[in-house]
Amino acid sequence: MSMNDLVLFALKAEAPRLFRYNNVFEIGVGKVNAAIMTTLLINMYRPKRIINLGTAGGVKLLSGIHRVNYVFQHDFNLTSMGLAPGQILGDNNSFIKLPGEGHTCATGDIHVTERHKIRLDCDMVDMESYSIAKICKIMGVECEIYKYISDQADENAGTTWQEEVAAGEELYKKVLQELNAELIGG
Repeated sequence: MSMNDLVLFALKAEAPRLFRYNNVFEIGVGKVNAAIMTTLLINMYRPKRIINLGTAGGVKLLSGIHRVNYVFQHDFNLTSMGLAPGQILGDNNSFIKLPGEGHTCATGDIHVTERHKIRLDCDMVDMESYSIAKICKIMGVECEIYKYISDQADENAGTTWQEEVAAGEELYKKVLQELNAELIGG
């Protein structure tokens, strides 16, 4: 089966009503889950485009939904080997630039509650975008990423995220309309 667009969320809780469509998927939290599920879904459905939507912690952005065009890992650290924070040894895909205008998203396997511990300059943080963008780049699939700022990546992030997890759903619907995304079923 082939689908032109796949819409990926880390969690169904981020947009519960959108999951009535057959091409909206929950991929799980974190870089490993995102990489595995994105690869499996691309192999299964052969999409032309992956659209990743979901929540992010705002570092420089305070609210709203924002397009991401530059992703990297904030928790990848080989500085002891002389590499820059986020740089991967022998990998030219350490820092991924997506076409078009947007903001920077630093991905890591940590829910950021202390901004000063992020070693790289960024606008927002999440736990999946880098993995999704990298798999799409490797597999030749167009990638669009939009993130809703659910918290401020501070000491209140856990509580604020839980309160705001689904608050971006109407904004996701607008993004999907603007992108002319093909939604199947529903």
